[in-house]
Amino acid sequence: MAKKNIKLYDNVSIFFNSDDEIRFRKGVWNFEEASLGLNELNDDIKEAVMFISKELFDDKLISFDDIVKKFSLNDKDSNFLNDIISSLIGNRFLEYDDKKNNMLNTVYEFIGEYFYDIPDESKVQKNKIMFITDNDRLKEYAKLTSEDLYMNVIMMDIDDIKKIEKANLTDTTDAIENIEEHKELIKLFDDISCIVVSVEKPRLNLLRNINRLLLDKSIPIVISILDGPFLNITTIKGKETGCYECFENRVVARNESLSVYNKFVKQTMNFKYNAKRTYIIPILQTFTSLALYEAFLFASIGKCKLSGRVINVYIPSIEIQIQDLLRVPFCPVCGHISKAKYNEMYTSSKEIIEKFSSKVIIK
Repeated sequence: MAKKNIKLYDNVSIFFNSDDEIRFRKGVWNFEEASLGLNELNDDIKEAVMFISKELFDDKLISFDDIVKKFSLNDKDSNFLNDIISSLIGNRFLEYDDKKNNMLNTVYEFIGEYFYDIPDESKVQKNKIMFITDNDRLKEYAKLTSEDLYMNVIMMDIDDIKKIEKANLTDTTDAIENIEEHKELIKLFDDISCIVVSVEKPRLNLLRNINRLLLDKSIPIVISILDGPFLNITTIKGKETGCYECFENRVVARNESLSVYNKFVKQTMNFKYNAKRTYIIPILQTFTSLALYEAFLFASIGKCKLSGRVINVYIPSIEIQIQDLLRVPFCPVCGHISKAKYNEMYTSSKEIIEKFSSKVIIK
């Protein structure tokens, strides 16, 4: 066994059911339990197990090597005690007291025992997460949460956010200018593994441009948006799920007047950036946590729970709906129809150009 101190796992309680039975229980009503019967153990093992349980009951740390020395256990008894403790650690009733183990426990709480590639802290730190928000208070909250989750979170500078928002990547009339602007802005996301966007209002141009920049690179985008009384959370991954504009198209499909919506978007495109604390901040912080948890899962195991799904929360009644984020065929960014290349029905313009160019004589 590794030479590390051992402690009781969070949310685990010990109680002594009798002189010969010790129970480790996770939870109160919906509990999981490990029961240790001491009847058939020899006196040395029984005394050692009882001592360990009492120390853990008092929230103290124990050292396996110290226990072996204290009770002068032989190799057979030492191995038997090691098996008991290892089994309790493997079933999350006990844990090692170290930073890496805390990170593993976080993964375990999010997805249970269904992970095999156990993440290393250095791997999680290596995967950079970029946090984008229009509110300074959320930046502070994200920094605190990222420290608890051992994540390497980088805050996008407000000037860079404004630069992306002001760009016009959706209009391809001037293709050369569009490509040059795209090349310049994509540099902001170099070496980034995942993007978290948490905004107080749907900043449509910002979201559309981020979506177009990251689609080809297939960098996941976790979006948390407060829209009126609704809060939407989704994870988008290019070429695997519907994109942000698919999401927007499906939301707008319920709108009775599309022309009025487009007029509204043009007139209210540039929302102010809020650096002050407002009444809405506690709500945003709650759901920003969910977005950061998604980014943490991607940084640690390379998967997101909400990939291709949208959580809609009606805040006044906490009514929650989960829907699939399906790709829209006519989506201008990722849709099959918009990206399709059709053969010309009649005379091919290519043939005409080739015939003309073949007769050009350069002197």
